[in-house]
Amino acid sequence: MKTALINTYSYDNIGDAAIYTALTQLLKGHSIVSALKDEKGRTPRGMAESNDLSQCDNYISVGGDIFNNARPWFITKNFLQNLQQLNKHPKSTMLFGQSIPASCDGLALKLLSHQLKKLGAVVVRDQQSFQLLKKQGVNCSLSYDTAFILNGSNAAVKYAAEILTSMEVNRSAIISLREFNALYPADNASFIRNIVLLCKQLSARKYQPVLVIQSNVSKLDTDRLIANSIKQQCPIVKILDLFEYADTFPAWELLQAILKTSRLIIAVRYHTAVLALAAGRTPFNLFYSNKGADLSLRLGIPGCHVDQFNPYNSITHIEQTGYEVFDPTALVESVYESFYKGLDHCQTAYSLRKNYEHA
Repeated sequence: MKTALINTYSYDNIGDAAIYTALTQLLKGHSIVSALKDEKGRTPRGMAESNDLSQCDNYISVGGDIFNNARPWFITKNFLQNLQQLNKHPKSTMLFGQSIPASCDGLALKLLSHQLKKLGAVVVRDQQSFQLLKKQGVNCSLSYDTAFILNGSNAAVKYAAEILTSMEVNRSAIISLREFNALYPADNASFIRNIVLLCKQLSARKYQPVLVIQSNVSKLDTDRLIANSIKQQCPIVKILDLFEYADTFPAWELLQAILKTSRLIIAVRYHTAVLALAAGRTPFNLFYSNKGADLSLRLGIPGCHVDQFNPYNSITHIEQTGYEVFDPTALVESVYESFYKGLDHCQTAYSLRKNYEHA
């Protein structure tokens, strides 16, 4: 079987890179292709680049929040291009492990829902997206993020410990970040101020705050600027840019290894929380969208929305998470089961199409 990953985003966002790797594990035995270009050798093992995705047996739409629509009263070109990808081979296409972001509303939601009704299978990763699509008449299923099936190597854990030692970090408190914008609205100044206060409280309790750079795709999706702003106001923090070590281990694997070795985890980025939970660790979930909120609502992960975050009230709870374990077994089983069930629908549609073409 030849399977194409469509609606891919970037290897410079560790969450997306983790999704691609997880899909290659789910699709072992398949020939996997993608149009996503990478000149740094980060394409997951088992996946190849190709400009021609037309002659594949199955198509998996893989982007997490790929159907963001930045213009509320119009439809963006990027949104239409992603929608067009779904329409090329709809019955052989599965949308898997995605969320419907808040920016996909009005006409954009109607257009997306109309297209999703044509697909072989639709599986979303959060309850709100599931209920939203159900109301639109889309036959969909609910599971979890694809990256929940990932568990990195012991060698990566050892290397992560060496990195933290070289940075003179003991009792680390790992904090992921993001800069907010029209797609994910929050007050950046307030967020920075609260993270600075949190870092000072962590330091007073003998933890070393470490800001991780998890995304550096573009000016609209980079963690470096906000990390530098926090460090300017709080020089005691240290910044760990995971992309500097990408030649040694895949960035997602190194991130998960860092999370395994850390004392505390404050997850603003969604996949910080996912990779921590997949490794059996419990983060403090400082979410900003429905996908992050779902982890707290469905799984009972401690946390709150970034706009409601009070570092003084939360510090004790954050410390407690360092002693809480998490068992991801049921979530991993759900991802595998829902993926192969959806893929079966697409393969059946492909077989029927081929039989019809040769009748």
